[in-house]
Amino acid sequence: MTQSFPHLFSPLAIGPLTVKNRIFSTGHMTMMIEDGNPTDGFVAYHAARAAGGAGLIITEAARVHASSVTSGHAIDATRDDCIAAYRRTAEAVQAHGCAVFGQLSHAGRATYGGTQEPCWRPSAGSTPTPRWPTRPRPARRAWCSA
Repeated sequence: MTQSFPHLFSPLAIGPLTVKNRIFSTGHMTMMIEDGNPTDGFVAYHAARAAGGAGLIITEAARVHASSVTSGHAIDATRDDCIAAYRRTAEAVQAHGCAVFGQLSHAGRATYGGTQEPCWRPSAGSTPTPRWPTRPRPARRAWCSA
């Protein structure tokens, strides 16, 4: 395998971080979230990938604002009670020499199928569609501190 992918097991610098190899577990839904918090199964799931040799794990999307209402299986990073599970995940993953990134998300016009207000987007210019019937409003700087 190293002949086909000569850099696969080489370290990779990402900004100030150097990961041990180029094997990444990208962000995806695990369905291991209860009441907006990662479960013990979530921690074990990512620890297993780290133990298997991943150099970087990117956890699934976490909602960053109360206006981003999606399924009940999303991490709710608007509440401090998710911090403990993130800490346990980081410790479990880092014990295997693996780095971990948290993926942040706002559903924008996909919030509850685009029918709930407010519906935000990063900039102006979107029009309603049959799937997303609301017109998203551009987020303002003040939104970030809400």
